Amino acid sequence: MAKIGLILALAGCIFGPLLVRAGLPYRLGLGLFTLGTLLAAGLGLWLARENLWALLGAVPLVLVAPMVLKALSLPPIADVMTRLQPAIEFIVPPPGDNDLAISAAVGDAHRNHYHDLRTRVDADSPRTWILAYAERAGWVLTQEREQALQFEVRSRIFGFTDDVVVRWAADGDNVRVDARSRSRVGVSDLGANAKRLRALLGVAAD
Repeated sequence: MAKIGLILALAGCIFGPLLVRAGLPYRLGLGLFTLGTLLAAGLGLWLARENLWALLGAVPLVLVAPMVLKALSLPPIADVMTRLQPAIEFIVPPPGDNDLAISAAVGDAHRNHYHDLRTRVDADSPRTWILAYAERAGWVLTQEREQALQFEVRSRIFGFTDDVVVRWAADGDNVRVDARSRSRVGVSDLGANAKRLRALLGVAAD
């Protein structure tokens, strides 16, 4: 029975993300993945007394542990931007469970953890380099205006959809560029949105 349990637990680790991609509510898929990971590790260690190959059951836990530790060191938010006021609005409000309003938690996180994310100042319109970067990164353009671009970004494992909007405006002889990256679901983004904006705004304009 323990061996069957190990197989089922590993199946949960594998199919949890796949089912989320197929449309299963993310809480169910994440729960299936988490339960499968913990059971696979426990049963793998138990069965390893007879067969060392059973230690493979602990592999998902080994892979997930760094993500958990990372989450503990980051603020539990899923909405990151280069400025808080005035708020950076999406061209078309994206769907999702998370509120589009800037919460107090988001404000505190920016002041304490993401203060390096600031408005970028360019000499010319950033449209060309933003589109070029988005294409390389695999972002999907969903909305476009004269001074704004909106994208959808899919996470690698669960296929969660995040939304990115980039807006710019003339400021004297320069152009001020602001961006916002938001996860549609989940309490913590594990730093993914901040990492995404740092990569985008760190690109050298051609």
